[in-house]
Amino acid sequence: GFVWESPWGPSVPGLTEVMRSHSLLQVAAYQWFVSVSCALAFPIVCPTARYLELRYEELIAKPEDHIRHIQQFLGDQYDSEGVLERVNIMAGGYTWRELMSPEELSDVEAIAGHTLRLLGYQ
Repeated sequence: GFVWESPWGPSVPGLTEVMRSHSLLQVAAYQWFVSVSCALAFPIVCPTARYLELRYEELIAKPEDHIRHIQQFLGDQYDSEGVLERVNIMAGGYTWRELMSPEELSDVEAIAGHTLRLLGYQ
């Protein structure tokens, strides 16, 4: 099995405890759940802050439109060709669900199912 040496990824509350008793997939699902929950709460907690929500699937579907939107949001003027090339490389053409067993899907559902449905994932 996988041996944890130190926490990785987003630093989320309770991560060390979760790492002691859960699989790598469950830890990743927990990190995703906490990170996305915080991102969804941000505009409520900090209503005057500038905030741009970007969904991976939307970026992959229309990279030029979303890169342009990000540039406008940031007020930056830079060549987006390198960014677009990276986005196109990242677009794998599969969904994460296709890579998991029914048991793994059940683990993810138990941890992050409500948030996945809230965001429109099925």
